[in-house]
Amino acid sequence: GGRSFAEGERIHTENSHKYRLDDFDRMLRAAGFFVQQSWTDPQQWFAMVLARPAG
Repeated sequence: GGRSFAEGERIHTENSHKYRLDDFDRMLRAAGFFVQQSWTDPQQWFAMVLARPAG
């Protein structure tokens, strides 16, 4: 199951988006998920969110 890359082929490694936690919670709920737990730095500039399917 390996993957080969052509010389010079681009590899997309990250999407970075900035949302307030309450906005992100609304997006997850609209997609059928809920926030089980979240962790932030003291300024709430960065967050890790554990989301699970609802129901």
